[in-house]
Amino acid sequence: MRICIISSYPPEKEGVGKFSKRIADNLGDNRLDVFVLTFNYNETYNGNVKVYQVLGSSPVSIKKTYRILKKLKPDVLHIQYAIPIYGIYGIFLWIFLRNYRKVHKTSILSTFHEVKKEIYFLGKIGALYYSFIGRISDHIIVHTEEAREALINKAGIDPSKISKIPLGLYSKNADVCHKEHLKKINNISITNKRIILFFGYIHIDKGIEDLITAIRQLFIEHPGMKDEYVLFIAGDIRPRRIFFKVFEYIDRKYKKKLQKMVKDFGLKENIIFLGHIKDEDVYPLMGQSATIVLPYKKAEQSGVLNLALNVNKPVIASAVGGLKELLKSTGLTIKPGDPMGLKDKLYYVLEDQSNKDIPDIYKKIREENSLNKILEIHKSIYKQLTEILK
Repeated sequence: MRICIISSYPPEKEGVGKFSKRIADNLGDNRLDVFVLTFNYNETYNGNVKVYQVLGSSPVSIKKTYRILKKLKPDVLHIQYAIPIYGIYGIFLWIFLRNYRKVHKTSILSTFHEVKKEIYFLGKIGALYYSFIGRISDHIIVHTEEAREALINKAGIDPSKISKIPLGLYSKNADVCHKEHLKKINNISITNKRIILFFGYIHIDKGIEDLITAIRQLFIEHPGMKDEYVLFIAGDIRPRRIFFKVFEYIDRKYKKKLQKMVKDFGLKENIIFLGHIKDEDVYPLMGQSATIVLPYKKAEQSGVLNLALNVNKPVIASAVGGLKELLKSTGLTIKPGDPMGLKDKLYYVLEDQSNKDIPDIYKKIREENSLNKILEIHKSIYKQLTEILK
């Protein structure tokens, strides 16, 4: 069986590309031949998965895409989709896929990564657009129940066409062990500090201002903690293309607001903006953190959460989207936009002696969302789609 994954891909840093690489790298076996179509990153890819950098709206790119698909004859075209990844090219891509499927009798499987967010943001236009691309798809994967309901209730998609599959952990080994101990990160010493970590793009919907306010109040109520703890904000502004640049501008203004808050609160020694960190430093930094915090105001799902679950650290997160579904058993979720509630959870995780059952709760979550389970579900859907074509 031949599977073609169409997606953004590393070195692109956003979560969809990383998810696609994780799936592609681990899917292949003696029954599956996996290859990837992505944009031209001028990157050299090594490994078992063949990566073709051909996507684009120019006639040359479209011809290259068609020639590769005609040559390799995939049984399933699996598109990983969110509107910002493809921009206006997304419309041309869907029309191309619809026409290709008609001629070559190939199944189309679509994973919609931000469908709820995009439908509600774009209103009726978003609902109509997802209705259109949902009907081109033979089957659809979403990551949360909220996304599934948005497709059914807003876009009118047949429920039988939709499967809900969690993002899954980032490693086949749920108990990732990272022996490397960092003394510095981006030239900043982390010796003798207990780390509270926010990791990911700085975005206006991430609720980082609530985390800064919670830290300030935590130190006011428990002054001794100020000498012991540091909050690292690891990540920067997501680069945007063409007309999506307006969102990059909004996020840059948001970052300046956050930096001013830190200065006004007198917490420049305790709240540090790290910027981007190297991929090889992500797990060691998470492993050295006392807790990882995702105070999002809006979210459909979070690749950061699934990354963090590998390091056996408590994660405090807003009760939104897939975060709420995944962490409902932990007791560590908060209402979005509730800095005082976040402050209380931070104290409980960091200082309260009654939190001894946290590791067991997270162990169960990791088992239920293992990468192996996610891969087996994907393989089952691929098999069903190819059998329908026979």
